Amino acid sequence: MMINLLKISCLGILLVLKDCASVETPTFDDTSAAADTTVEVGIPALSYSNGNLMDGPVWWTGSNAGEEISIEQVDGGYNVRFKNVGPKYTPIGQGLPGLDFSKDLAIKVQAVADGDEMPTMCLQLDDVDGYQTNAKRPTNRIANDGKVRDYYFPLKGAFVQSWPSAHEVNAGAITKVMFFVNPGGTPYTGSLKIKQIQVVPGDSVKETEKIQLPPGKDGGLIDDFASNITPWWGTDKFYKLSKTEEGSLKIECNGAGPGYEAFGRGFKSINFNNAYKLKLKARIEGTEEVPELRIDIKDVDGFTCNSRPATNRIMPSPDGAFKEYTFSYRGRFLQSYPDMHEVDGQRIVEFVIFVNAGKAPFKGTIYIDDIEAVYTGDANDNK
Repeated sequence: MMINLLKISCLGILLVLKDCASVETPTFDDTSAAADTTVEVGIPALSYSNGNLMDGPVWWTGSNAGEEISIEQVDGGYNVRFKNVGPKYTPIGQGLPGLDFSKDLAIKVQAVADGDEMPTMCLQLDDVDGYQTNAKRPTNRIANDGKVRDYYFPLKGAFVQSWPSAHEVNAGAITKVMFFVNPGGTPYTGSLKIKQIQVVPGDSVKETEKIQLPPGKDGGLIDDFASNITPWWGTDKFYKLSKTEEGSLKIECNGAGPGYEAFGRGFKSINFNNAYKLKLKARIEGTEEVPELRIDIKDVDGFTCNSRPATNRIMPSPDGAFKEYTFSYRGRFLQSYPDMHEVDGQRIVEFVIFVNAGKAPFKGTIYIDDIEAVYTGDANDNK
């Protein structure tokens, strides 16, 4: 039976737990988790329930169409079941009474995955004003070998929001903690057994045994839109995604560009070292403008090829026919934002697509079809 929501009343400051601002805003299965709570801002996170985040307010699950999460308390921990979760950023979370995370802290999670895959789990904190630590979410891959491990999510340098605008997050007044599984990536079906969620000092962080995934397949078809477009996500205000009767992706753009608004999807791991060319068919309608399409590819650890973006101008087609475009990633496996990091080209699991990234807003319709990572030969032959 789930523990009851804990309410703490101090100083009469009203904090309202706000909705999660992810790609799609989830609804809550347990409405009590979003209730108004009168609290004192700034309770030291290490002091609140001795840092034990499983001994406090009820943990809730978000919901988005096509993604399902259920959570139950078992043997002092939680068993969280996931079905097709990831592309739409559906979280599990907990409301907090304004905790102070401004010291050098981390969150330790004892967990093991149960299923055929090892999911990626990342952490996000929201402050009293609704700003979110989404610029650089601490991330771990959870092993599925039956062994419960300690996974550390360091918070040093994490209190920055990048979407929907750049903003500092108030580390001294955190009102929500959330975990995402495979966010924006391949849909995950399986479960996590969580034994502990604990706030710990930053200097107590230990290196978790790293479980290396095998390299992805050497290219292949990613999407020909023969089936549904459930794996696709998008910023609804700027992109309306639908599938045409002919079997292509229709993207209705409304002012996309200046704010780096994006859409995309996850897919089974691909070795882009051996398939560094991404090909697709595209056409535009409803405009005389020539939009720039940028595609950033992302590895299994969440690092993105954005140092030297791969782009193409989508040119008008008088007869309305599709044209083929190639995006090459040879020599581009490097992230520059939010920090410098080498990208694992052998294990690419997602792409993020921008229209007129950081440039003039674009209004019009783009159609995309037949997206494929083309085998280009063994990486050793391409140096």
